Amino acid sequence: MLFFSFVVGVTFRALSDDGLLLYATDNDTHPTQFFSVELVEGRILFQFNSGRGLVSVSTKQKYSGNGHWYTVCIMGHLKTISP
Repeated sequence: MLFFSFVVGVTFRALSDDGLLLYATDNDTHPTQFFSVELVEGRILFQFNSGRGLVSVSTKQKYSGNGHWYTVCIMGHLKTISP
């Protein structure tokens, strides 16, 4: 069993209600693992897939396209069970 923690921080200026803020993947053409931070209808959407299925988390608060600057931190603790 493997445990690990992560923190992702993004500072952005909300000029629109929708946009990709951060994306990382293991392979550009055929990704099997990735994480992303997006602004969808004014809400932050964090998604990741570590190869075992998609996980999505969204905020209730809206960060609407009003031109204000925001900083969002996403913290997580994951446990991986070896096959």
